[in-house]
Amino acid sequence: MSAENSASLDDGFQEVNPKNKKASGTTRAPSTRKSKQPVIDFSQTSKRSSLSGPTQELGEKLDRVCAFLKDIVTAEMLDNKLDIIKEEIMCQNKEIFHELENRINSLERENRILKNRVGELEEKVDEIEQSPETEPETNRDLEIKYNDLEQQGRKNSIRIYGLQDDGTKETTQECTDKVVSLIKDKLKLPTFNEAEIDVAHRLGKHISGKTRSVICKFVQRRKKSEVVTKRRALKGSGIVIVEDMTQMNRTLLNEVKQVEGVKNTWCSDGKLFAMLSNDKIVRIDHYTVFENLTNESKKKYKKSA
Repeated sequence: MSAENSASLDDGFQEVNPKNKKASGTTRAPSTRKSKQPVIDFSQTSKRSSLSGPTQELGEKLDRVCAFLKDIVTAEMLDNKLDIIKEEIMCQNKEIFHELENRINSLERENRILKNRVGELEEKVDEIEQSPETEPETNRDLEIKYNDLEQQGRKNSIRIYGLQDDGTKETTQECTDKVVSLIKDKLKLPTFNEAEIDVAHRLGKHISGKTRSVICKFVQRRKKSEVVTKRRALKGSGIVIVEDMTQMNRTLLNEVKQVEGVKNTWCSDGKLFAMLSNDKIVRIDHYTVFENLTNESKKKYKKSA
């Protein structure tokens, strides 16, 4: 402490404890004994109010210093908490950004494929238009190519039949929530989440007493294949999951299913298949001759081990 502050303190103490004079007015002879200076306990803040002068001012300064130190500690704690919150937000943003980046990359790949196919078909159309004598088979080939192009765009999609329909009041979000719940609970895929669905919605207008089918497109084809593989778990539930096919392909499967010697037909990843009565599985397309299927079913067929 500086000399000035010490002197001020001494003056303050002398003002607080002056020598009392007798009421009669007589003065007392000065004592040769040295007067004791009072001892002040700064830890007892309740006594500061009884002090005056520099002593009280010094106590108030000490109080302000203590309050300032408390504010500094509180600010540091808040800064640390804010840093933790910022890190958590950054991590969440990185995960969302990663999911969006994967979705964009997937859509860009599909878009490039479709653009190439469209370009090829447009060239073919130009050639046909320039040829006045176009054979019927050529038109049929063009129709099949357009069908294949449309089916290519549906490779990430499925159709769901029998899923509860709330009618016209059902929103797209509610439809999506139902699909997510079906996949997680019924198909036993607990890690599945809404971010893996590109879009899900009902098909057609609502008719009282009827359940509209749902078309669901996934962000990744791998996730769609996983769902299709698990669809056996829905047997007996009244809900059916099938590949999303073009009208032309659905018609072909139904026609082939009626052919003699054919047990079953299905679509897998956009490709059409038939199982014959001898358990042989063959791939079919719009050039398949039905009579050949019947003849093939009559042959002996031994499954490979």
